[in-house]
This record gives sequence, structure tokens and C-alpha cells, in this order.
Amino acid sequence: PPQGERGPPRRIAATGAPIALVLLQGRPRTLHGLADRTPAVLASFVPGPQGGTALAEVVYGLTNPSGRLPLTYPRHQAVLLPHFRRVTQRCISGRPPGRGQAGG
Repeated sequence: PPQGERGPPRRIAATGAPIALVLLQGRPRTLHGLADRTPAVLASFVPGPQGGTALAEVVYGLTNPSGRLPLTYPRHQAVLLPHFRRVTQRCISGRPPGRGQAGG
């Protein structure tokens, strides 16, 4: 999280109140120690249209989030892997789009 967003969660965790860190994001980000200060972390990534309801049911204990993903969450920025996806103008056939072809 940006520097300005790190202070409030740390101050809330310092009160000793039971809290959960809920992550709504499209990809893993470094948390700068926030996960170490909370007893529960819920990563929902891109939850979709029913995501709010699903998150509320988990937070209020109405359902058990039993799903598991083979995912390693980065602890430091140095372990974030770069995404190598080459942008190209080629279509699926391997030929560049020309006149009269889709995408051309």
C-alpha cells in the first residue's frame, strides 16, 4: 500500500482489537508488514459482482472460506516476478493482420 495507507491499519492493530486484513486486488502486492500485525488475511483478488456478499459472509462467520490456491504471496518487493508477455501484432495464425482480415 502507499505510505499514506499504511498508518491507519497499523494504528488499529495496535489497539489489540480483533481485525482481519481483506485484500481486494488484481495481483499480489507487497504489504510492508501489515499481514504480520493481523491474525487473519483474506485475499479475494477480483471477487466479481457477488464478491461483497461473499466477503461479508466470511467476515461475519456465516461461511468458512475453505478454498485454497497454490499461491505464494510476496513478502518483499525483491521477490515479485516480472511479467514477461510480449506484445505483438500477429494474430493466432502467426501472420500479421492485413486488409480484409480480422484485426486489420
